[in-house]
This record gives sequence, structure tokens and C-alpha cells, in this order.
Amino acid sequence: MNLLDNFQRYIRRNELAAPEDFILLTVSGGVDSMVMLSLFVRSGYRVGVAHCNFQLRGVESEEDEELVRREAEKYGVPWYNKRFDTKGEMERTGESMEMAARRLRYAWFDELSREHGYTVVAIAHHIDDSIETFFINLLRGTGLRGLTGITTHAGKLIRPLMFASRKDILEYAVAQHIPYREDSSNRSTKYLRNKIRLGLVPRIKEISPKFTDLMRQNIGRLTDAQLFINHGIQRIRRIACIQTAYVLLRCHESIQIDGRTAAYRLVILSIYIIGTALERLHLQTFLHKQCHQSTTDGGLSTARCRGGYEKLRDGTHN
Repeated sequence: MNLLDNFQRYIRRNELAAPEDFILLTVSGGVDSMVMLSLFVRSGYRVGVAHCNFQLRGVESEEDEELVRREAEKYGVPWYNKRFDTKGEMERTGESMEMAARRLRYAWFDELSREHGYTVVAIAHHIDDSIETFFINLLRGTGLRGLTGITTHAGKLIRPLMFASRKDILEYAVAQHIPYREDSSNRSTKYLRNKIRLGLVPRIKEISPKFTDLMRQNIGRLTDAQLFINHGIQRIRRIACIQTAYVLLRCHESIQIDGRTAAYRLVILSIYIIGTALERLHLQTFLHKQCHQSTTDGGLSTARCRGGYEKLRDGTHN
């Protein structure tokens, strides 16, 4: 597997970043984020590095910080470091360590983006993280959305390694001689995620050696189903808005037109026309993306996609 080529292809196909973007890379010093830094630099993107020191692991935290600083300076990219009083924040808010650390780091990423003009924030999650999230949500109880794992992008946040497995990333790090740190807490079974990673997943792989690839496909199908539902809900809302505007327009047809009423009717008419056009455009765009994704991943044929679009457009889809 050529990780660099697949990385670049994944970003282009999912429109995660453009050549002109200024990308803030969140780098912990672990293998995932250190590999992500290498891939972005080798791909020619303009990047900066942000490292969070939560001061929870003593000397280990200091060594993580030092490694990230050295690598950022080696690549000649801007780097930012912040030390958080995580334990103090936990005592103040009553949050768990995971929740407090998550809130602190994302607030800081937003602050850095505004201050330095970063247009995208990249997180180094990969497909194995998404599979673990699937099982965490399943065990805690969830709906369809919770079974879609970790999203590829949300607003300014992107996760450009979601195509890769932990094994792929480790092999790249070894081949490219990329230094990285091992978080000792990752070996602790105190946390549910680690119990799944170290206990459950290896046992399942004994039964199904292709488990990672199968789960990637399963999560992809579940995500497609959730996106289709989301589209249906959005379509219902738009249709309701259009119909409301139409009713209001008809109600005012018999009213004597003066300047104010004419302007009001013009606004309502504009809503109706624009809403109808957007509904058609949104449906076409949604189906085009879904069909492109399916054909790229070896799923639905183009002809089948086109036929499905005709049925949906005409309201005859079963």
C-alpha cells in the first residue's frame, strides 16, 4: 500500500483540503499524528503544528512536547504549544479527563485558527479509531448515527487518515524512519476504548482476518444510510417552507396591492422560486456525490445510479 498516494487521493476525492488552504495539524507525538505531519509536508500543503501538553504523564508529556518541537523545526513549519492544567480543570468542572481534555484542545484549536488564519484543522484519526468508536457506542446504546463511527470531516475539522489502518500507518513510519512516542496509557485497560482495542478486536480478528476491511465497508454503508435519512429530513423541511410560502402567496392574491404588500409578495415569491430551485439542485448534488462514492469504491454501477436518480427525481423510487 502506497500510503502517500492514497493519502493524496483520499483528500482530493473527499474534498478535504484545497492547495490554497492553510492547515493546522494537531500533533501529539504519537505515530498517527507524526505520520500525518510527514504526509502533509511531502504533499506540499502549507501547514502549522499544534501540540497540547495536558501535563498528565510527567516526564512522558515533556518528552512528547520536545519531539514535536524538533520535528516541526526540522520541517520548517510554524509550531504552537500549550500546557493545560487539566487536573485543575477537572476539579473545577467535574468533567472526566477525556471530556476536559477534549474541550480544552478544541477551544485552543479554534483560537489558533482565528489568530493565525488557518482554514482547516486536521486530526489524525484512522479507520481503527472509527471501528473502536462503533463498538463503544454500540455497547453504550446508540442509534444509527452512533454506528457511523468517526466522521471524515465536520466544519473546519478533517480526518485525512480515515482510509488507513493502524498497521498501514506503522509500516509507513518504519519505512520512512519517522520518530514517534508511545503513550503508556494506551496499554491500560482502565479505559473502555483500550479494552476494545486490546481485548475485543484481536479476538474478532482471530475469527475474521479481514475484519478491518469488512468493518470499513459496513461503516461506509451505515454512513450512506444516515446521509440519505439526513437528506430526506432536509428535503421535507425545504418542501414545507416552499409550500408555506406558496400558501401565503395565494392568500395575498385577493388583497389590494399597495407598495408594502407588493414588496411582501415579491419576497414570498422569491422564497418559493429559490426554494424550488435549491431543492432540485440539492437532490442532484446529493445523488451525484453518492453515486461517485459508490462507483469509486466499487459499489453501484453508474447506470444504476442514473436510473435511481431518475426515479427519485420523478418521485417513483421504491
